[in-house]
Amino acid sequence: MYLNVLETVDMGVDKPTNIMYKCNLSWVPMQEILALLIGKSLIREVESGSKKTYEITERGRDLLRYLGTVVDVLATQRRKGTAFSEPRPRPPSITRLRRDLLMVSQEDDSAESDSS
Repeated sequence: MYLNVLETVDMGVDKPTNIMYKCNLSWVPMQEILALLIGKSLIREVESGSKKTYEITERGRDLLRYLGTVVDVLATQRRKGTAFSEPRPRPPSITRLRRDLLMVSQEDDSAESDSS
């Protein structure tokens, strides 16, 4: 959830209600996530009159780049020794990493049962 909100803000979605809908969150959990991300200096709150918007900080962008690198390394390590000839595109979030690695594992299992 935290990463999803961070990625959403990085994509330019900056209004609280839009973030909430894009991330499929209810109001209270979304407010808690935003508060934590602000507390960790990953996003900042920008007040313009009575309206609040959010933008990602350089630290938040660094975290997304770092996690992207981790996803790439894990996906590469997982594919070593398999029949993949082209690298798969990097998933935009860690939650998708789990699904990506699971699909590779299922493909490996399917290939093994086909060869039996």
